[in-house]
Amino acid sequence: MALIKCPECNKMISDKARLCPQCGYPIQDSICYQNFSPEKVSVSKRSLDAIIEHAKLYFEVGAHCEKEIIDLLMYEGYSSDVAFYVANNLDVNWEEQAVLKVYEYFEIKPFSREEMMGQLEYDGFTPTEISFAIKKVYKESF
Repeated sequence: MALIKCPECNKMISDKARLCPQCGYPIQDSICYQNFSPEKVSVSKRSLDAIIEHAKLYFEVGAHCEKEIIDLLMYEGYSSDVAFYVANNLDVNWEEQAVLKVYEYFEIKPFSREEMMGQLEYDGFTPTEISFAIKKVYKESF
């Protein structure tokens, strides 16, 4: 077992942990795509760039978390290596995506602060992204 730094809260944790015990960040997913590079993915750089452009289209229909983008790409038939690489190389502010998702949910129905936190967690946003969105939106709204 080796100790690694959680990319979310910077605490030292086991590399075997599925989630950071401090902040809840999904460590195993993070480890999967931190080490990807075009050379390690069996797809040409040109193809990866095209897939990245394709993935940007998802944001035209709504806000998404990084996990959801990975899931959508894998659903479309891309390998997990490619999906993780693409999600990690999108020029996206995931915290702002969480904010946009909150406003999308407000169009459906009012959510209490706690309900919204639970919904964003269910959607796959990280604790930091959720915290950012809740602080920003509920501070502005109330």
